[in-house]
Parts: sequence; structure tokens; C-alpha cells
Amino acid sequence: MYKNKSTVLNIGILNLMPDLDNYQNELETLFSSLGISTKLHWLKLSSKPSSASQPTALKPPYSLYSEVTATTQLDGLIVSGAPVEKLPFSEVVYWQELLALIKSAQRRGIPLLGICWGALAIAKSIGIDKKVIEEKHNGIYDMQNKSFGYSAYSCLKQSFPMPFSIYAHLNESDVHSHLVKGDVTVLAGNDCYPHAILQTTDEMNTMCLGHPEYTSNRVLNEWLRDAANNPNSVPPVNFDLNDPKHFWKSYSEQFFVTWLQQLTSIKKAAMAPLLQESTNGDVLFYE
Repeated sequence: MYKNKSTVLNIGILNLMPDLDNYQNELETLFSSLGISTKLHWLKLSSKPSSASQPTALKPPYSLYSEVTATTQLDGLIVSGAPVEKLPFSEVVYWQELLALIKSAQRRGIPLLGICWGALAIAKSIGIDKKVIEEKHNGIYDMQNKSFGYSAYSCLKQSFPMPFSIYAHLNESDVHSHLVKGDVTVLAGNDCYPHAILQTTDEMNTMCLGHPEYTSNRVLNEWLRDAANNPNSVPPVNFDLNDPKHFWKSYSEQFFVTWLQQLTSIKKAAMAPLLQESTNGDVLFYE
């Protein structure tokens, strides 16, 4: 039995980004601004070399999923993007380890949030494949809220902006099959990405093909990187390279707040039997 006067959400973050130290700093800044008490646990894969500029200097140090879950009950787990969406899953060197991690989290009842390629990976784990596209979708796109008025994500309003930086989308026939079965819900999309944000109906798997966590600096720096590698790269749409502004910030924060609120509800539901058995009135939680 775990006891404390406050509730903290333990969030695992599997950081697969090319510059994971900068990305870590950005997510830490984001989560510290949300007004919800969280403890971030930074995860790594044994089959993926570190891409930090100074791996030994990362604070806190990164741990394997098995190491963290041996001592901590995670309340949620985020799988970040990775620049491998053009590759078949079987050719991603760490795919089998990642798939095993995702399946383990699902068996343990740990809600998952996939971002960009992380969303494709989670979708693949539930039977929805990806489709590679020739030209990268890069920039800030308007999303139409497909769940407006009847889900927690109605707070994002009927239309909201979200950054994208991806060479793939979800296989539409696979999504349709799951929609017919009633085990997924489309939260948001547009003509280009009709299933941009997808969630299983039990709220345990959330798949966001966009990058709601991106700042204006991240969008600008990715463009500079792409342009350096390929002078013919198309600039990000709906984004002023000469005056980069983070105009989607409030919507992004609300997206993550809503996800964390869902985690809180899931956690409370799981703890209800324990609370009923408590005889001293203390609030129970997992550290």
C-alpha cells in the first residue's frame, strides 16, 4: 500500500529524437508549465545508440523501461518521434525492442501517447499500418476537431493549429476497419491527414501524427537542417521563417493537459478498489 497526501503522475518518456538532450529540455519546460504535478522518467532502448551531444551528461540519466517499471508504477508513457518513418518497421534496428516495450505497457495498463513516428509505432502494435508519402508534410496545419462536443478534447475548439514534420500517414483502410469495429475514435484531422489524432476507445492508446510539443525554434531549426541537407526542401507551411512565432502554444498545452487529465481519471478508477479497502482515509498512490 502506497500513501501520500498528494498525487503525482509518473510519466515515462522514450526519447528517440536525433538530439535527445535538446528535446528533453523542451519537454521538461513544457510539462513544468502545465500546472499538473508530474515526475518524468527518461527511457532508452538498449538496441539504440544515444544521440545526445554528451550522453554521460544527461540529467537525470536515462534508464531502460524494465529498470523503471521494476520500482515505479508508470501512469503514462510517451513514445517520441524518430526520423525513420520512411523505413519499414522491420528495418528499424530497435523495432523489436520497442514493440516489446509497447506490448508490455499495454498489458500493464499503462496509457500510451505516441507522437509522430511514435504514433505510427503504437498504431502498428494495434494493427494499423503506415503509408509512406513522397513529400514531407512540414509546417503548421489547421486541424478540425472530430470529437468536438462529446470528448475531453473538445477544449481544443473546433479548429486548432498543430505542427507536422513527417513522411507518412496511417493506412486509411486499416483505420476504417478499426472504426467499423468501434475500437478507435478519430479526435482530429484535416483533408491531408484525416486521422491526425487517433485514440482507442478505452483511452489507453493515443496516436498523434503531429508534433504538438514543438516550439517555434524547433520548427525553424528543423527547416534549417533540412535546407542544409537538401537545397530543394520545401519551407514549412503557415510559418514565417523571418518571424517565427509559437502561435499554437496554448492549444499544445491544452492537448497535453487533457491527456494528463485522462491519465488521472484512469489512475483513480484503477485505485478505487484500494481506496475502498483503506481504513485510515489516506490517499493511495504509486511512487
